[in-house]
Amino acid sequence: MSKLVRNRRPAWTGVGVLVVLGALVLAACYPGEITSIQQLDVAVTHWDTTYTWAKPDTTVGLYDSIVIVGDTTGDTLATVLDSTIRARVKAGFEGYGYTTRLVPTSADSTWVDSADYLVTLSVLRTTNVSVSYNPWNPWYPCYYCWPPPRVDTWESGTLFIDMWNDIPDTANNASPPVVWEGIVNGPLSSNVAVNVERLDGLIRQVFDQSPYLQPK
Repeated sequence: MSKLVRNRRPAWTGVGVLVVLGALVLAACYPGEITSIQQLDVAVTHWDTTYTWAKPDTTVGLYDSIVIVGDTTGDTLATVLDSTIRARVKAGFEGYGYTTRLVPTSADSTWVDSADYLVTLSVLRTTNVSVSYNPWNPWYPCYYCWPPPRVDTWESGTLFIDMWNDIPDTANNASPPVVWEGIVNGPLSSNVAVNVERLDGLIRQVFDQSPYLQPK
């Protein structure tokens, strides 16, 4: 069962990164023995508590491309995972009564302005390294020998789902604010099917724990 983290603060990607890093620390301190990779999965949501979702603002423009940041060597995101992410995010918004429109990357401002909200997707892929030293044993394998350190490497992936209010903050000369952000994080398995199943469940979870998204 993945951990569930809720945070009632305005959504900003920078804050989201810090929360994910904190969640990884929590994962490192997971009580008891970890028996499955799913136990390290984390679902995080942020939202702007000063914002009110209201009808008829129910059109979501979902960008058709996913920005990948980090190590993309041997990445399979553009195939199976890419379609899983877009399909599940689309279903999540439509489940709350939104109409989703796929926004091409090359869309002009007129096309974009036809949506009430814009949703961008980005993935951070990270290679992690852990070094641990075995306790010193004076008799292993000889009196003056020191056991070699153990080096482990693994990859983790973080998906950011950012929902932008498509109305610029003209009073403060600022860009449209992010009113909601869903973040999922977990170690990547070498089994693509396992990654797809976990990703689908985690994206479901960020929507399930965000009932306030439904227009009032």
